[in-house]
Amino acid sequence: MTGAFVLDLAPDCVKQPIRYDLAIVEAAMLWPDDEGARDAWLRAARLETLRHPPEGVADHDFLRELFAMALETPRILDLNPAANERMRHGTVAGWVFHEAVRRSDINGLVQFGSVAADVTEFLAKRLRGKIRISKKTFDNAIWPRFRSVAHFWAAYVSNTLYASEQSQAFPCRLDGLVPFLGISEAYRLKGETLRGKQAADTLLRPSETVRIPTNLQLPMYGLSFSAPS
Repeated sequence: MTGAFVLDLAPDCVKQPIRYDLAIVEAAMLWPDDEGARDAWLRAARLETLRHPPEGVADHDFLRELFAMALETPRILDLNPAANERMRHGTVAGWVFHEAVRRSDINGLVQFGSVAADVTEFLAKRLRGKIRISKKTFDNAIWPRFRSVAHFWAAYVSNTLYASEQSQAFPCRLDGLVPFLGISEAYRLKGETLRGKQAADTLLRPSETVRIPTNLQLPMYGLSFSAPS
């Protein structure tokens, strides 16, 4: 279980998103349960941003800040290996949540447990032991860790399923940040109302869900699913 927090996104990100805005979303998705790791990711992202000095900043001031940060901050590329397993597990959490929402939209039934079993069984056959993710691992490790950000991962999975290879990115392309956040909100609202038969909680717990700031003026997005042919 992870505690709820609000993404530190400025209102300007709706009209003029920057690479650092994506890093804020990335950090939350990868490390919802580890504030220190999120901070390290954001420091590294800030360092990458500083490699391209903004206009109007004096050279000596810029270089002094850049060198100071470089001494104590790992490069974001150096942090990527640590994110690999998180990326895999988050994707599985988002896939299961997305599929549970999709099936409930089509047949009116919330069958989260059977969806998780279907997805992990498919992965076991598809990956042939290269990456072991069992239903037990999902229930005991993956879902408790990524439940609070599963709506973001579902938006990522949804984008990946329907986007062209050129437009795929994690969590999205910079010019796709606004629709990504809007779709994740639609998943969050859905997940906080869906409850399985005899389940004590909704799929997403409102008291734990990681949220976007309320002052972001996002367009409204809905979720639309079709039954498999």
